[in-house]
Amino acid sequence: MAKEYNITKTSGRCVACQREMVPGEEFVATIRETAPAPVPAVAEQAQGPAAAKPAGPKTPGKAGAKPAGKSAGKAKSAAAAEPQEPEDQFAREDYCAACWAKADEQTRTSPSLFGVWHSRVPEPREKRRTFVDDDLLVNFFDRLEGAEEPAKVQFRFVLALILMRKRVLIYDRMDHQADGQEVWTMHLKGSESRCQVVDPHLEEDRIAEVSQQLGSILEGEL
Repeated sequence: MAKEYNITKTSGRCVACQREMVPGEEFVATIRETAPAPVPAVAEQAQGPAAAKPAGPKTPGKAGAKPAGKSAGKAKSAAAAEPQEPEDQFAREDYCAACWAKADEQTRTSPSLFGVWHSRVPEPREKRRTFVDDDLLVNFFDRLEGAEEPAKVQFRFVLALILMRKRVLIYDRMDHQADGQEVWTMHLKGSESRCQVVDPHLEEDRIAEVSQQLGSILEGEL
């Protein structure tokens, strides 16, 4: 199964100085891709010589047969022993104005940085803004161009659907690659430059889930 992205929300604190930001305060919001630590595999328990002998066929109702619960437990242990692929994620990191002004070049231009925008901490009863800036979505879309990892391909496809709905991205045609993969040729409104988007054939519920996560982290409707 392809890896999925986990998108973390803002903590409400400056990631540099850890100060909690107050209502009305202006700050700089960023989204970057983080590299998680690999998930270690659970080692199988050592078994004695008797346990190592191959078990004969079990007949339902046979005397001395082990309860199903123990078999299920063994199955779970075997599944847990398999190596698990680490989950990639996009992290929302906010900086107070003072810390962002002092941030080094690496922080501002890192390849892991997918988006930067200025925002303001809302007042307690203030309504959430009702839209996400199109330029920010296009920035995400462009930065994922050429990515081959399944999770990134899926994420870029969902962004393409959102931008199509907003009439920012225009669909031109669909072609099949030699391996049978469907690729959409598209262009941004007002631009003659073409881009290609791989269709990973996501289920509707997965598309809705990614869209909801994206709207949540950007604090607006898509």
